Amino acid sequence: MSNNRILNFNILKEEINPNNVVAISEIVAFSQTRFLVGYMGNRMQNIYANLYSDIKNKHNINHIFSDGYDLVHEGVLYLCEHYGEHIHDVVGYNKKGRKITLRALCIKRMMKLINRKTRDSYRNRCVDSLIPEDEPLTELKE
Repeated sequence: MSNNRILNFNILKEEINPNNVVAISEIVAFSQTRFLVGYMGNRMQNIYANLYSDIKNKHNINHIFSDGYDLVHEGVLYLCEHYGEHIHDVVGYNKKGRKITLRALCIKRMMKLINRKTRDSYRNRCVDSLIPEDEPLTELKE
């Protein structure tokens, strides 16, 4: 592996074990956020860029991790239950008879977290950013 590459995709061929579970989860989270940039726009692009920075600087003791690295942790929590298996192993079938892999289920768990984070960011607004037209109208009786 060359030094300028931050992700080693060959690790996806190995069994999931305590030594490589974080690396596998990083690859899954990184590829999924890149895929979602086209659908979710600017918010996902920021998560993707922050996740890239987190993966690149994870060995730097002074680095502060962003919210995007929570996706990696979510993936690690799910994949820890599947030591000894491969990320592309089929674990079931859906209603239409299509294969469901560990990777797909890991992405599904990450998507729940992504949806929760983006939903909160759209719902919550800073009071300082409100303009007078957005503020609720209150009438006082004299």
